[in-house]
Amino acid sequence: MGTSRGWRAIATGVAGVITLVACGGGGGGSAADRQAVEDLLVRHYASPSCDDLTDAGRSAFGHPVEDQACAADIADQAPKDVTVSDIAIDGDEATAVADDFTFTLLKVDGTWLIDG
Repeated sequence: MGTSRGWRAIATGVAGVITLVACGGGGGGSAADRQAVEDLLVRHYASPSCDDLTDAGRSAFGHPVEDQACAADIADQAPKDVTVSDIAIDGDEATAVADDFTFTLLKVDGTWLIDG
């Protein structure tokens, strides 16, 4: 009786670990996607660009910001080094922390972009 229950508990535990790994436990996403998110945020802090942003990421008060206005806003940002942490990916959506700020990112046509 005790032995049968013990093996079931072990099997259930192993199945849970396998499920967690298969579903992307620990942040999810492929290593390539996680690296792409990190690279995007590091590059954006070093050399801010409107090309790194989705349309929603370029919005002010709910309305899209035109190219010139976006470029003017970004021109005032001083380049700096940043460490990216807490990358969590779920399909084509991700969050990551950089400079104590949590970013939302979207994968659009195979490219990760800052959404907010």
